[in-house]
Amino acid sequence: MTAHRPDGERDVVPRWRSVRRTLLAGEFQRLPTQRELTPHQAADIEAAALAWQRDRDVISASEYVGVALVAGDSAVAGEAASFLAEGHGGALLAELGNRALNPSPTAGLDHGSPTGAVASVDSVAFVYDRLARQKARLRIDPRNPIAWADLARRYTALGQFERARRALSIARGLAPLSRYLLRATTRFYVHIGEPDVAYDMLRNSSRTRADPWLMAAMLSVGSISKARIGSLRTARCILNDDSFRPIERADLASELATFDLRAGADRKARVLFNRSLQTPTDNSLAQVQWASHRLGSMEVRLDETSVAFPAEAYARSASELGQWEEVLRHAEAWIEDQPFDNAAANIASYAASVGLEDWKRAIDFAQLGLRSQPREPILLNNLAYALLESGRVDEADAQLQLLDLKSVTDRERVALLATHGLLRFRRGDRLGGVEGYEAAIRLARQLRDPKAEEMARTMLFREQITAMEPGEAAAVVKRLTEASRNLHDPALTGVVNRVQQMFARLGW
Repeated sequence: MTAHRPDGERDVVPRWRSVRRTLLAGEFQRLPTQRELTPHQAADIEAAALAWQRDRDVISASEYVGVALVAGDSAVAGEAASFLAEGHGGALLAELGNRALNPSPTAGLDHGSPTGAVASVDSVAFVYDRLARQKARLRIDPRNPIAWADLARRYTALGQFERARRALSIARGLAPLSRYLLRATTRFYVHIGEPDVAYDMLRNSSRTRADPWLMAAMLSVGSISKARIGSLRTARCILNDDSFRPIERADLASELATFDLRAGADRKARVLFNRSLQTPTDNSLAQVQWASHRLGSMEVRLDETSVAFPAEAYARSASELGQWEEVLRHAEAWIEDQPFDNAAANIASYAASVGLEDWKRAIDFAQLGLRSQPREPILLNNLAYALLESGRVDEADAQLQLLDLKSVTDRERVALLATHGLLRFRRGDRLGGVEGYEAAIRLARQLRDPKAEEMARTMLFREQITAMEPGEAAAVVKRLTEASRNLHDPALTGVVNRVQQMFARLGW
């Protein structure tokens, strides 16, 4: 068929960034009531403070600020933050210091470019170098929870999940109540397909019911794992607690809005989504962008919203508009920020394939995503499709052999069945190819997914057009054109236009 459409379900699963980027994104706001530090955290802060007093350099300053932030007591590192803010460690650390000193959610950020620097598709290759540096750092400072979490993040980007799990376990042992580590661990378990583990961890944490960031995370993984969440009263009470800043409640507002949306309470959902836009995070902004075409009268003006790292929202918006080069540009920035995020690689490989027929870039993006999750079915499908269109049939077949159709969702199975149909066509098995596409069409119809149904039908016609009578082919082209106009899907419209051009080249 084609690459899988990247417009499935979405929840506000926490981002997992470095501590520096997390701070710049406004996710280290202070809670209204200061909590006690654990003995480990107090010892870490004391050690970092002594190192800062002794060395008075960039490394000791950034370590002191980072350890204090993870412990939730950033005020103690104010002098070190001022040192960084003066520019001693360069622009990025200056922003870090300014944000530690000024809790305003947009302080020190430059929003002149919607996505910031655009990463190379090959940027994940540098993870290996960073991994070696992180290990060296831990040999010097083995009780640094931030360093262990960063090591886990790099292992995750390389698909080394057991090593990542062990590193996160050590980090949480050093700082068990750290919001940063709880959210990072949540993202990790979602990535490896164990959201129920994340849900139990957050539900059992004493901090979750008093922290809007963690409550939003718990609701998101509860939704993904189909957990029985029960009453949302506590979450709504936190949402209405004005002792929290709007940015602290943005993720929670957008996740509660998503619950209302799925329950059919569109009016309530719209109110909460708009509330989350008062001072959004990049995650809540992306959630509203995802929801906007499910709520007919809701419009998101990205150019009027200022957040750090907004690449996902821009990529989704560009995809809905069929601005395929823009999708790739923003997806690259998204992958640079979240190198293990399958959704970023999915939307990029889809745009490159369906929007641009740029098979090389489609292959590159799919392979990039598969580094972090080698058996992810949709990325395997997207890679196989691009390989088939490139004439690399045996390689595509090898990728499809890795798939287990019994383990995928019905919606994913539509694309996989159709891609198997295309493989059979490329093998010269026309009957098998027709069977594959027709199975995809039937399933899409059962799922009431007209866009997927018409895409499969269009791709099947593309394979059959040369064997049809001119009059019959002309009638099919007319029908497909009308269907694409009615569905208002830029990807389908582009594919139908290319089929029209094929029909015209046949001289009929």
